[in-house]
Amino acid sequence: VLAFATGIAIEPHFYLPAHQSILILSGCAGFAPILFFFRRDRQALAVAWIGFFVAGSLWAGLEHSEPPAAHLLTQVREKRIDISRPLKVSGWLETSAQARPGSYIFDLSAESVEQAGIQRPASGVIRVYYYPKEQSEPPLNLQYGNRVEILVGNLRAPRNYGNPGMFDYAASMARRDI
Repeated sequence: VLAFATGIAIEPHFYLPAHQSILILSGCAGFAPILFFFRRDRQALAVAWIGFFVAGSLWAGLEHSEPPAAHLLTQVREKRIDISRPLKVSGWLETSAQARPGSYIFDLSAESVEQAGIQRPASGVIRVYYYPKEQSEPPLNLQYGNRVEILVGNLRAPRNYGNPGMFDYAASMARRDI
């Protein structure tokens, strides 16, 4: 039970695709009894613990695999939001605005969206890149927890730019619900 619960708790930080988790679970389920048969009790127990840990992680990951109806991804998929048109997003900041050369970056947890005069509830996180029009604009002083309403002109899912085998930025953002 402890290994299963640990897998659930660690799941946001321990990512394995479902097919790899199932492969590991199958290996543990087949290998642990063999070890018990040959009187390798400690090794069998360790393999069983690994299996329960991976099972907990897989269970927690599958629970979050399909976003709810109000999630931004679901609304885009069901064409309730048109990402080619501007969108007003209301919510709160999950991160403070970080200054970068010529821009700012912050994560906005959406609570509602408005497009074409229709306002609807929303969930999900948007990574916002803000580029001031002029260098003389005052610094963006947004802190964690601030409630904001912004007009988003270019909404898109995170994408990868690297070569195959490079860091998977899109998957990393998806695991953090961005």
